[in-house]
Amino acid sequence: MDSYYFKTLAELGLPGVLLLAWLLFSVGFLLYRLWSTTKGRREHFLLGGILIGLTAVIFHNGVENIFEVPFMNSYFWFLTGLMLSYPYWGEHEKMGTEAFSEERRAA
Repeated sequence: MDSYYFKTLAELGLPGVLLLAWLLFSVGFLLYRLWSTTKGRREHFLLGGILIGLTAVIFHNGVENIFEVPFMNSYFWFLTGLMLSYPYWGEHEKMGTEAFSEERRAA
């Protein structure tokens, strides 16, 4: 059995594994809170799927070094960032339409 958490414990000691656990728990808690605010919206299932996938990776790290593979680590943090950016998804659309309508008025 090869565990990322045991590897972190061996390399960084108890403070390192506690910080990693705190980071993953904090991110998971934020993602769950964000997902729970989307009930009734079309993004609910998309964000739920991302959340379940990220949770599976966290649990899979208990029996394998998933984060040792660079693309898996990148996908994990990319999807985490994508999900955390969800509250700002609509702002660019609003800003884009406002800028477009101002340009049309000026012309």
